Amino acid sequence: MAKVPSPRRVEREMSKLDRLHAELGDQFDLNSVESETQALELIDDYAEAILGAEAVAALAAERARRLKARAAGWRAIVVRIIEHKLPPETASLQRPLATVGLGYSQKVELIDEALIPEQYFNLVVDRRAIEKALHENPDAVPGTILGNLAPYLIIRPMKPGQAQAEETSDE
Repeated sequence: MAKVPSPRRVEREMSKLDRLHAELGDQFDLNSVESETQALELIDDYAEAILGAEAVAALAAERARRLKARAAGWRAIVVRIIEHKLPPETASLQRPLATVGLGYSQKVELIDEALIPEQYFNLVVDRRAIEKALHENPDAVPGTILGNLAPYLIIRPMKPGQAQAEETSDE
């Protein structure tokens, strides 16, 4: 995974940007930022770290899903062993690693949802539908407003070979 810049380096570059902006005023542009600071390199470093962390998290989530499925399969095997192969009076087994036994539960099966009373339904607010309605008419949904615009980061990773193609197209 990529190394994240130190907080001191970030503060130093932010201070450089503030000074540069104050010095240049209306002349402050991306070329001056690139030539006088390492702010763009910081952005590159953070983008690399973010993409790496998100990729690892996605892989970890998939692996966790597979491990949970595997553990569920192993649980089913142990249930079969205890239920069908051990003496009926075996309620629980004390083993060196853990006490293992069977528990019994009932699961609800829905036969006809139309007959179920409303009190057993959990309603969830559809924020996307509300947002769309508020963009069309600010008074469309009582009890709601659109909040202030807030910045968020968008990172689109480059495809292999894309960076060189874009650099040469600017010339």
